Amino acid sequence: MKNTIIDKININEQICKEDFLSLFMSQLPLLDEEIKKIMDLYYPTYLSFISSGVDAQSSWIAIRNLFISQETQIGERIKNGSS
Repeated sequence: MKNTIIDKININEQICKEDFLSLFMSQLPLLDEEIKKIMDLYYPTYLSFISSGVDAQSSWIAIRNLFISQETQIGERIKNGSS
């Protein structure tokens, strides 16, 4: 099933906070604490990359990869079938 909201988000341009969160929430079973961390840590880091001259797509990819490497408990929940 296609997620048309996510399909409309252009990672080649700076993403607003709501779209940034939507990209994560559409793919992952997130707890409230993880959502807060995305908004309070990962999104500001994304903006910092952009303000330092990193293009929007590379900034998104870097943050996505950082999130995956740091938030290993999400992968464990997915693997165990719980959220």
